[in-house]
Amino acid sequence: MDRDSIQQMLSNSWFNGISNTHINNLLERCTLRSLNDHDPVYLSGVKSHNVYLIVKGRIKFTILSSSGSEFVLAVWEQGRCFGESALSEDGIMPLEARADGETSVLAMPTLDIKRVLGPEFERFQANISKDLIERSKQMYKIVDVLLFSSLESRIASRLLNLLQQYGVKKPNCTQLTIQINQAEIAKMTGGSRQRVNKVLSRWNEEGLIGRKNQIYDVYDVEELKRIATNPD
Repeated sequence: MDRDSIQQMLSNSWFNGISNTHINNLLERCTLRSLNDHDPVYLSGVKSHNVYLIVKGRIKFTILSSSGSEFVLAVWEQGRCFGESALSEDGIMPLEARADGETSVLAMPTLDIKRVLGPEFERFQANISKDLIERSKQMYKIVDVLLFSSLESRIASRLLNLLQQYGVKKPNCTQLTIQINQAEIAKMTGGSRQRVNKVLSRWNEEGLIGRKNQIYDVYDVEELKRIATNPD
């Protein structure tokens, strides 16, 4: 991807309102990393010295239990910045971030961000705070659903959340434009792959959703909302 495209992505994220001069100066100090599927960007509990921009592909954010069980909190695509905990006093990362398929990320050293942005660093911090507030709202909803809802409700809620980020209106449906398999949905909802498959297969038979090559079409978003808000 060319430099101008990367600059445009930065301008539309945490760097909104930052001068192009400062962004260009920062790019001189950044490194483009190419990742294969499941390669780590950073691990939970480890200190990081960079924040990141997804230039191509997807990043999956997970929490791991002591027994090795994985829960997927989110999957982000091109144009999103992440890794803000590297800017904290200890720089310790609370989550694990890994490539989901072939992915490229721009690594931005935290020390260089502070030096290069100078007086505009406060604007940068304000942009991150605004982003964190919106993400916190989404996270509270996810926790509420996980604690008090049935598996069907949890699956419906996570699909709706993904549709908000990656849904595209088609003539007869809303299509989820990212590929996602049943194992990933299971990790997002705290259910087994077998139980998730049973629910999705029934919804497919009932005409609520369609599935092909890990791409989901939702034919009745309102019904999906009804299921998501039904705790039983």
